[in-house]
Amino acid sequence: MNRTSNKILLLIIGVLLLTNIAVLGYFFWFRHDGEEAGKNKGATELLKEEVGFSQQQLDQYKVLRDRQRETIRPMYEDMRQTKDSLFKLLGDTTVDDQKLNTITDEIGQKQKTIDLLTFRHFSELRRICKPEQRVAYDSMVVQMFRKMGRPPQHKNENKK
Repeated sequence: MNRTSNKILLLIIGVLLLTNIAVLGYFFWFRHDGEEAGKNKGATELLKEEVGFSQQQLDQYKVLRDRQRETIRPMYEDMRQTKDSLFKLLGDTTVDDQKLNTITDEIGQKQKTIDLLTFRHFSELRRICKPEQRVAYDSMVVQMFRKMGRPPQHKNENKK
């Protein structure tokens, strides 16, 4: 190799090295702001920091949360069992539409019940908000459900 080729190779290596450093910098420094930081916060922290709940309000929230969990948890288990019964039919070549409709209607009814109870829970939680906290609470709940409705992002998946 001649001297010019060596300089070009060193230049290319330098550019690649700087590019790699920039990419690493992006992932380590810039990816952990805003939405990423809020992603790991629990509801208690969000209510305290974003809505401004007092300790008394947080205590009331914890009572409501525990009661909601006791009510909803068995319903989710029942829903899972019903969905399992649906997908176990995949191996049955004789399954008819009537059977599928019956099971999916049952799933729909159970989901409706869960959604109504969840709505009532958040409505009841809203009642412990002070009037000046309600706008922040409403916004937080809407954002939370938007995030819940998104498909999960995997770390190795390319973002568009």
